[in-house]
Amino acid sequence: MASKLSKSTRHCDIYGFRPPHLTVSFVELAKLIYPALLRLRYGHLSYETVGDLNELASLGTKRVILCPNHSLNMDNDVVFILAKLLRDQLYYLCTREIFRKTIFNKFILQLAGCYSVHRGALDLRSFAQSIKILMQGKHRLVIFPEGEISGRNNVLLPFKSGPAHIALSAVARMRKEHREEPVYLAPIAFRYSYPKVTAKFLLDNISSIEHVLEIDGGTDLSLQHRISKALNVIIDTLYAKYNTQPPSLPLSEKAHQLTQLIFTSLAAYVHYEPVDGLNEVESAHQLYLRLYEARWTEEQLQHQLNHSIHHTRYQALNELIHDYHRAVNLISASQLAERSNVEDLVNLIMAVRKEVGADQHSRTPVHLSIAFAKPILVNDFLKGQTEGVDVPHELTSLLESSVREELNKLIV
Repeated sequence: MASKLSKSTRHCDIYGFRPPHLTVSFVELAKLIYPALLRLRYGHLSYETVGDLNELASLGTKRVILCPNHSLNMDNDVVFILAKLLRDQLYYLCTREIFRKTIFNKFILQLAGCYSVHRGALDLRSFAQSIKILMQGKHRLVIFPEGEISGRNNVLLPFKSGPAHIALSAVARMRKEHREEPVYLAPIAFRYSYPKVTAKFLLDNISSIEHVLEIDGGTDLSLQHRISKALNVIIDTLYAKYNTQPPSLPLSEKAHQLTQLIFTSLAAYVHYEPVDGLNEVESAHQLYLRLYEARWTEEQLQHQLNHSIHHTRYQALNELIHDYHRAVNLISASQLAERSNVEDLVNLIMAVRKEVGADQHSRTPVHLSIAFAKPILVNDFLKGQTEGVDVPHELTSLLESSVREELNKLIV
């Protein structure tokens, strides 16, 4: 039987909010077939839990936001393992682009409890839906606080304050109704390892990348040199796109300069002026939000006025956003290329293979470690709002440090 949570908001269109239609019978069926789907997509996938899962499972409430790190695309699939571990049906906050990727996503994800958020816009419907889920307390909610994929297995991007704002708003709303219900943020760390990597896996996938890029890797070169050579080709192509001669620099410096070039071009297109006092990461994040805001504006104008100029601008902003993500991923990739451990090499190969659209000719077994930190009781922080404390920032900082601590334990 479908959840009653979204009956009042069933209608949605391709441009608007997509509410969850969590259907218990569908989720239970998915739990039975999903392990087979994961094996088909990734090969052998095993997992282990670290920390006190029982404490999270026995809180006696479903008013919990599960907050894992977001290192790889695989997170979007394996996050359903949390539902199995907690013996619960979960809600998932997803960027709305996910719903447009495939016909499967468009029609199936909402049945699994997914709903959309529009990056770069003040998505009040999504915010209200999140608060409603916590207030009703029927099922837990999953939100990735980083807001995007880091591309690195042992590094966190700065956490967004969305989960904190949602949790604090839910507590405040319930107090207005004279309900003192506990709301928790649950820090969770995902980390992937590859216990049985074969030379065939590495060679097949690097050869596939070289075939797409039309380069000769050379059998006399190491795997690390061959992937670095492929990255140089990709980076040089992007320099050419922005009418700039590639500099003769080490790979990571070359990627960093390319990123600055792309960010400068994007900022000029959307008339973004960096705010004084922001560091490089914070400034890049503000530009990221401005790009999505500009695309949202053009999309709305296109939808309302049906004028070709807005469609053209919308497509241009799509391309710019794609370049933004490529630039960020290339920095991560170039940093990984300078390391020598197998885990980073596998992550790098998968990232580059996706970047160039190369076929995956073989797979390697994947092992997922899931670490659970002590849940954070949000209610204890609400009193700080009357003391001049930036409570969302304080709560977000604690959440980020808790996830980082668990991730570091898994790395050792």
